[in-house]
Amino acid sequence: MAKQAACLQALPKREQARCLREGLKTHRRGRLRPRQAPALRFAGGPIMERDSMHAYYCDRAPYMARNVEDDPREFVRDIIAELKSLTNGQSVLEVACGTGNWTRLVAPCARTIVATDYSEGMLDVARSRQIPKTRFVHDDAYSLGKIGSERFNVGYALWLVSHLSRARWDEFFTAFHARLNPGAKVLLVDDIRRPDDTDPWYSKVDTRDSYEIRRLPNGKSYEIVKTYFTPEQLHSLLQPYADNLQIRYERPCWWAAYEVRSNQRI
Repeated sequence: MAKQAACLQALPKREQARCLREGLKTHRRGRLRPRQAPALRFAGGPIMERDSMHAYYCDRAPYMARNVEDDPREFVRDIIAELKSLTNGQSVLEVACGTGNWTRLVAPCARTIVATDYSEGMLDVARSRQIPKTRFVHDDAYSLGKIGSERFNVGYALWLVSHLSRARWDEFFTAFHARLNPGAKVLLVDDIRRPDDTDPWYSKVDTRDSYEIRRLPNGKSYEIVKTYFTPEQLHSLLQPYADNLQIRYERPCWWAAYEVRSNQRI
């Protein structure tokens, strides 16, 4: 009960009331789970998790643009070095490019880049940075249907995998790998949950996904899909798509590097 109270108190008051109405309960690690999570409603119809996440990243765009190369943290320096080595002279596909923080570091090394994002707000900021050799495309990561017929030698997605719905995992990787050449090199990076993380984190039984409540300086709160994987889960989930899979798991983030399986059914 103490854990449940702590989790509820971390939520906005409106969310606290909803949790109590829907009968959410705690399980191990203090996460909240609804006995039966109803569909949220918006304008007379169901609102999907991606709608809240889309709104979150559109509204977050003005706060996100930064010079990653000025970040002194060692793991950031390591990611920069890995990306530059991986993309040197290659045709590159970046999924969920956001405001282009990483794109602008890769561009001087790559031959060409196609960078996609589902948020037009993010892309507006990215385009304003006038990154050379880069074509920005407004596209859905689950389909990547607007890229065209080009195939790429390198693909990467940073801080995207934790936002994927587990029910659509295969949908994403099928679309992603279909845009890459057989044997193309891939880099994925995402978060390991911090012990001191204060964002409310809970799961919903009917979706198999985990969620966080995120807040922005504009005062709004957003429910987003956010799954924190163990090394064993990552290996199990990625192995069907990957050759030479290597996973690095060190806080604050994990890396997965692999080559697209040449016999993968697309």
